[in-house]
Amino acid sequence: MISSSTDNPDTLLEREHNPYLAPERLHEPAPLPKQFYARKVFLILVGVMLLTIVGGTIAAHIDIESIIVSGAIVSLLGISIAVLAMRVRRWTGVMFGLSGPAITLFCFLLINIQEWSPGDAQVPVSRIVTVYAAVAIVLGIAAFVTPDDHSVFGDQSSADADSAHQNRPPTV
Repeated sequence: MISSSTDNPDTLLEREHNPYLAPERLHEPAPLPKQFYARKVFLILVGVMLLTIVGGTIAAHIDIESIIVSGAIVSLLGISIAVLAMRVRRWTGVMFGLSGPAITLFCFLLINIQEWSPGDAQVPVSRIVTVYAAVAIVLGIAAFVTPDDHSVFGDQSSADADSAHQNRPPTV
């Protein structure tokens, strides 16, 4: 009978305690956290909303009635961004996201309260949208580049990490 190395108790013991021995079974990589995917989707939506704002502003200068479509798209994107921004903890993203429905509602109310026709609304609304676009581009870029901010959203674990970094006892 041919003996194998697994039959000998000395080699079995040697296998268990040898740190240089290659593993018999490779571990599977840990799955990426859901927040990683939420952050990726958040950044994609911010980019899409920025492009929509720029395109909608140009379209508003050409034909003011285009704000009906671009306003709806910006509002839906903005609400989605605000929800995702809360999930990935970016307060600039929340502000940027909520600015979309806010400007859409503002323009809608302004046109209806003033009882403007499309011709009457062309100049003032396109100017308002242009100013909004300038502010929104700054907010959108800030949403891209600012790191996640756990302290704004009341995350206790980051407050403990901050206090440990500053040599203070953690808050309870």
